[in-house]
Amino acid sequence: MAPARFNVTEEEDYMKRAFVVTLSLIFALTLATASFAQLTNQSAYFMVDSVLGEPGFQGGALVESIGVSQQIGFGVYVKNVDQLRGYEIDVTWDGTKATWRGAYSGTAIEADTININGADTDLTGEANCLGSVAPLGEINEPGHYYINPSKLGGDALVSTEFGLLFIVVLRTTAEFTVGESFDIETDITVLDNGGNKKPLGRRLFHVNSTAVQKDATWGEIKSQFKD
Repeated sequence: MAPARFNVTEEEDYMKRAFVVTLSLIFALTLATASFAQLTNQSAYFMVDSVLGEPGFQGGALVESIGVSQQIGFGVYVKNVDQLRGYEIDVTWDGTKATWRGAYSGTAIEADTININGADTDLTGEANCLGSVAPLGEINEPGHYYINPSKLGGDALVSTEFGLLFIVVLRTTAEFTVGESFDIETDITVLDNGGNKKPLGRRLFHVNSTAVQKDATWGEIKSQFKD
């Protein structure tokens, strides 16, 4: 006996094709929406600031004439964030030439008078741009410091202005001389509400260096045409 044959009308064939196309579109839109949702903080970038005696971003990535047991430091500022919930800061340097100064380093600049970057400096105090933060995941070892602060409650930060993320302070060793030099490397990654990460690249802070390298990110370059 010959197998039974079922005739498919043109209308049924059209409905099946339409159903497949619809499912394909829904799947594509779902992927596109998920991808779009992660595109936060795309224009964000950060800079370092050696001028600690004035609040806000001033600039500067070089200190000179630094010798034995002297404190050096800089502020880390972020700009152009549209959903900043937290960030990772990773600082590395030659651990034989300087040590971490936890008394002054942190997520805010405390009001004080200290000798830093070769001069007595009045720190007027400056809060973290995120407000109250909870520092997590700290690593403090010779030549390396890492921490992951996150905003406590409220909305994520949206801002086109420079805002303070962190102050980095080191102290040169008792063997360090003005004839030596080293760089402090700072890497920043920002996080949004969903925990999506956006690396912002690396900045160099030069101690007794005679040749300052240009280490701009694409975000910094684009900003020159926006501001």
